[in-house]
Order: sequence, then C-alpha cells, then structure tokens
Amino acid sequence: MLSFYERKAMQTGEQLKLRGMKLAADNRRLDLNKARYAAVLYAKRHGTVTADDVYLYLLTSGSDTDLGPAWGSVFREGFVWTGEWKPSSRPSNHARMIRVWRLKSAL
Repeated sequence: MLSFYERKAMQTGEQLKLRGMKLAADNRRLDLNKARYAAVLYAKRHGTVTADDVYLYLLTSGSDTDLGPAWGSVFREGFVWTGEWKPSSRPSNHARMIRVWRLKSAL
C-alpha cells in the first residue's frame, strides 16, 4: 500500500505527463491532426494500426513526420490498445516494441 506522499507524488507525475502531452499536442496541432487522420484511415482499412504505419503513411504522402513528443498523442483519442506489441520496423527505433491499436468504434 502506497503512503499518502507516494500517492501524491504519483498523481503529480501523472498530471505533469498529461500537461506535457497537451503542450506537445497543442504545439503541433495541424501535424497531429494529419497523423490521427492517417491512423483512422489505416485502421479502417486494416483493422489495426501502429505508429510505424502512421509514419509510413505520412512519409509516402509527403506530410511532415517530425511530430516530436506529439507522437505520444496520436492514439490518445478514438483508439484502444489491443494488448499486442510488435517490434518497430523503423531502423531508428532499433526494433523497440510498439503498441498495436484499433479504433474504439470497432469494438
């Protein structure tokens, strides 16, 4: 069982994370919306989607792929994690495990 101070510190950490994600998303709103749109299109066509799928879609369509920290907000709304992971296919990610997502409306 966590102490009051440990719970408070965790709550504050979560609040800071959410505040940072909002700031990153607000600073890249247009590019983030394009990425979310690409994620929705891909998920509708294939059933599931990953950040790699969105990156490749944006890259091949000539859109900006440099979302920076805003990448963490792409699947924040309208998606649910499938519980699956897969290794990233992007060389710069060194096969890091990434989440597989699906649309909430597909449940």
